[in-house]
Amino acid sequence: MADELSELRSAIEKLETPARFRHTLGVEKEVAALGAYLLPESVDKLRIAALLHDVTKEWSHDEQFRVCRAEGIPLTDELIASPQVLHGLTAVKWIRENLPAYADSEVLHAISVHTTGDADMSVFDEILFVADYTEEGRVYPACQAMRQKLWTGMEQTDRPREFLAEMVYAVLGDTVAYLNRKQKPIVSRTLVAYRAYEEKLARQKG
Repeated sequence: MADELSELRSAIEKLETPARFRHTLGVEKEVAALGAYLLPESVDKLRIAALLHDVTKEWSHDEQFRVCRAEGIPLTDELIASPQVLHGLTAVKWIRENLPAYADSEVLHAISVHTTGDADMSVFDEILFVADYTEEGRVYPACQAMRQKLWTGMEQTDRPREFLAEMVYAVLGDTVAYLNRKQKPIVSRTLVAYRAYEEKLARQKG
């Protein structure tokens, strides 16, 4: 698997700008570290998802729209207003066509929801979602603070899966607050996910 991952890294490096590729490698490192706590049997698959998660991120908005229309992905008003989330959907199409050996359903689902979150994410999904926000190359103060919170908590908790759900909720909360502060639209999937995790955590606390 090490050779396979190395080949995939080389392929992705040719498709991304240096800055984007550094982020991709940062997410790969982060999912591997989280996977060691939460899904040790899936670390290699998590690395694959991380390497592929932003493969169409640098497409223009027009190209994102074109591919969505061609693939029958409904372009709702909210998605048109938030084209930055579409790469999670177009990446799935690109992977199936160009790297079908990696078109694993678990990998593709995690990639499809890594930009928006989802109300019912698996632990695999949650790891990629959080890692995309907390990888060590993120320079934003909110991301750095979230990374500190993540690893301090992960090293102390005896219930890592429940703690990961708390981190998903925190990342969703940061995202919603940021978009509100910037007066930018928020896709309904993110709002639904935020409310779902709020309710999930309330149930866990009894």
